[in-house]
Amino acid sequence: MAITYEVDASLGVVFARWTGVITAQDVASYLTALMSDEKARTCGRSLADVRECEIRIAGPVLAGLMRSAVRPILAGWTAAVLVSKPAQYGAARQFQVLTEKFMRTAVFTDEAAAREWITPAPQTPAP
Repeated sequence: MAITYEVDASLGVVFARWTGVITAQDVASYLTALMSDEKARTCGRSLADVRECEIRIAGPVLAGLMRSAVRPILAGWTAAVLVSKPAQYGAARQFQVLTEKFMRTAVFTDEAAAREWITPAPQTPAP
């Protein structure tokens, strides 16, 4: 699979890495794997590093994928997308616009900023 991931259960974040050519089938397979993974399913946050991939999903196909697969699985999630190329940024912005009604998404070119944004702030005990 061109999309791999690791779960940091202590942070409640799924860290995904997209490499090579990414198609709608790759995204659907990734989402299926996430929902089969109990630790991943309960996270509610993800960081997708797409800097090493070429996304080949046409706009209408992407919109259909958002309706049929992403919305039912990731509704309520918070997602950071890490990009390095203009085409990746364009695809990430399409994703952001298509999901804005059911999830919170931000696009980054700086890995440290993406990690800081997606990682929940530490809880301080009440005095």
